[in-house]
Amino acid sequence: MFSSIGTSELLIIVLVVLVLFGTKQLPHIIRSLAKGWRDIQRTTQDVKDEIQSIIDDEDEIDNGGSDTLIEQISETVKKCGAFFQGKG
Repeated sequence: MFSSIGTSELLIIVLVVLVLFGTKQLPHIIRSLAKGWRDIQRTTQDVKDEIQSIIDDEDEIDNGGSDTLIEQISETVKKCGAFFQGKG
């Protein structure tokens, strides 16, 4: 991800962040960013697992149930949208 950023660029970014936010706010900001990143990863994995379980369930049913698969995926997408909007 940061393969194109050199040491000097990274040092400048760190110094700018320290000047803008100060040393007292920096740990809080880092914790908040890390928590948000974990939430995004967890939600992404939940969506993948849900879609995979829907696909696995659909494989067990005859071919006549394709509408059910679409409905289940739509419901999962709606749940994820509600989560990211803070309603879930």
